[in-house]
Amino acid sequence: VLGVVASVTFAYRRSHLTDKPFSLTNSGDSLENSDVSAVKDVARQFALRIDSLSSSDVNSFFTSVGQVLTTKCRTDLDKSKDVLSSSVGSVAFTTKGYVRSIGIASIDHDSAVVGIVHDSVKTATASKQSLATQNRWTVSEVKVDGKWLVDGFTDPDHGGEFCS
Repeated sequence: VLGVVASVTFAYRRSHLTDKPFSLTNSGDSLENSDVSAVKDVARQFALRIDSLSSSDVNSFFTSVGQVLTTKCRTDLDKSKDVLSSSVGSVAFTTKGYVRSIGIASIDHDSAVVGIVHDSVKTATASKQSLATQNRWTVSEVKVDGKWLVDGFTDPDHGGEFCS
């Protein structure tokens, strides 16, 4: 009898692969790959959008970043619009982001924490001189009406928190 139970359990687990610990009560069901992919994609899009700023079009920056934020974060971002617009200054520049690595620290069915490493390259339009900055962020996400959105992030290298 023990051999039959072990064989059935092994066959069931083999057809329901998961990274969960082995147990007889574990259904083998893991989070959908679509959730994992969606969470990583939102973090990637958030970083790339934050890193895509043109001094000549600050408004499109706010529109683009706002599309991946919760309502709470979008409200916080809108509060900084005047400060960012006035601090851009007279030197024309663009920034571009490059994602180096993304990893999920924790995830459940309606929230996730993602670590992301990305570079931001700021280029002065006139001189073509560039300055690269490496960033390590922790991005918090929540699922709102079936869609993953950024609900805050921390930047330990530069001491910043946003919507946290």
